[in-house]
Amino acid sequence: MLLFSQWVSYCTAPSAVESTCANVLALRFGCMLCGEMTERTEQQAILVVEDDVPLLQAVERTFREAGRRVVACSTFEEGRKALRTHRFAGLLTDVRLGAFNGLQLAVIARQLQPDMRLIVYSGFDDPVLRAEAERLRAIYVVKPITAGQLLRLFEAQTETPQSPESKDVSS
Repeated sequence: MLLFSQWVSYCTAPSAVESTCANVLALRFGCMLCGEMTERTEQQAILVVEDDVPLLQAVERTFREAGRRVVACSTFEEGRKALRTHRFAGLLTDVRLGAFNGLQLAVIARQLQPDMRLIVYSGFDDPVLRAEAERLRAIYVVKPITAGQLLRLFEAQTETPQSPESKDVSS
């Protein structure tokens, strides 16, 4: 069993402060030593990866107000690390994440958790990106999109089997 003082030492060590997301995960879910996680509730968190911080915060707030647990990451690297160390109910990600592509996160998520719900959104209605998202059984949405619309899409995926089609969220 990990003692609280050991956990604090681990979480404040230089290797543990590589990313804000890793620290937030450690504080919310317990120790991340050796990639293990102790969940405090049965509900799995939703991973949101968005480099536009105001949108990231809006999505996080909307999902939390709806009673969902959320892990919010502002970079591709933080999102990839979270996917590799924890289980999630779903992934919501922007396509453009700096030099990286959110579809790469969707590929990682699908490999690690084949049944994970995936929503990928972009400012561009690119047929190649749309086709790749559909191949991954992800919902592809074109911005502008609100946090409330993303929540409705996620909840609709929870109620029905995942469809490889893009969704209209204008309602």
